[in-house]
Amino acid sequence: MNLSKLPIGRGHVLELKPLFEGALQRYPELIASAELNVERWEYATSPIYDLDPLQFLQPQMRPGQVCDCLPQSRAGYVRHGFTSDGRLVFEQRFTKVPENCYRTLYIYKNDSILSYAFHHTSSREEVSNCSRLIVRDSVPVGFQRWGSRGWYWYTYECSGDHRLSEYKGEAGADDECARSFSGRLTYKDKGIVEVWEKAKGDPVPWQRFRGKVLATNPFWKCFP
Repeated sequence: MNLSKLPIGRGHVLELKPLFEGALQRYPELIASAELNVERWEYATSPIYDLDPLQFLQPQMRPGQVCDCLPQSRAGYVRHGFTSDGRLVFEQRFTKVPENCYRTLYIYKNDSILSYAFHHTSSREEVSNCSRLIVRDSVPVGFQRWGSRGWYWYTYECSGDHRLSEYKGEAGADDECARSFSGRLTYKDKGIVEVWEKAKGDPVPWQRFRGKVLATNPFWKCFP
């Protein structure tokens, strides 16, 4: 696969900046479209899905569990809205304050998924980030995110069984220099996975994470 021909890398993450800056203006339209497409709701104890394939490999980002029934109180829970063909288009995280929640909306393209993340309060809406996952042959090849705290991008290599094997990328913010990094994933017995990462200038990789992969990423399965 020739990654140089794909819309991934530092130059293409800049494409998300105007989408991020214009998201508030489009918020009513995006919410209405997502809710209109929802055919089934699913509740979970905390987030379980994310466009970033590496999200739940981070120790502080353990995925939740799907609820068997509707919780008595939605505080602290997450609900996911799926279309009739099983695509996730809406996510809402509830807090202990009823007027305060987090909403993520997903838009599907031919070979990518775009997401908008918002923080909703009783007095205002805020845009948290705008992200894009790029997929080829049902496996992720790139991820980009532009947000209020900075930006980052990854490119991925996957093994024959669609498991991530290697990645590289950059991260930065308006007031700091970009940081380059690369990493590899090693799969052990009993579902254990190790993530080894090396930043530019580091003499050797360091173990970023070691544990079990507790969630799969459903977004990869949305493409034939």
